[in-house]
Amino acid sequence: MSLLTDRERKLLYLIVHSRTKQSRKVFDKRDYCFQKSIRCTAKIIGKSKSAVDRLFQKLKSLDLVRKVIDSSGQQMLMLKPNFIRTNRSKYEEWYLLAMYYQGSDEKAQNYALQCRTDGVLYDCKVFGEVVCLLTGEITYGEVIRQLTWHEGKSWYQSTESYTSTDRAKRRNYCGVKLVA
Repeated sequence: MSLLTDRERKLLYLIVHSRTKQSRKVFDKRDYCFQKSIRCTAKIIGKSKSAVDRLFQKLKSLDLVRKVIDSSGQQMLMLKPNFIRTNRSKYEEWYLLAMYYQGSDEKAQNYALQCRTDGVLYDCKVFGEVVCLLTGEITYGEVIRQLTWHEGKSWYQSTESYTSTDRAKRRNYCGVKLVA
């Protein structure tokens, strides 16, 4: 049984796979965030505002969208990354799920760094620094499993590769300013 009706699913796919670019971009597939307001989204994709509004209300009620803080510090509405899958590596999916559940890009980066450092995959839903009162040991939540040596190496190498999309996404985060 599907969570959304056929009409709602088609509307969501229309928004997610919209071919508009740059200033008219409705949905960013890199970070699964909606870029425009409901009114602007409806205008750009050519649907009624009420239909788009009903879709977003249903997505919120099903906990398929949440407000998160992106890399530039703006609050955006994010679609749950494993609800509609795109062609991504498992490391990007882990990172996006952490961003969804932790509520910010910065916390997701800390999650990914801690997973790579410790060589384990933590549960991103309950990740956070916890101090045991009896032993004084610092833990980071529930461990799902140990990462294999190959996974740890591949995850580290995926962060070292530098592409044009990385430059665009992290420009504000790194403090790089372009001068014309």
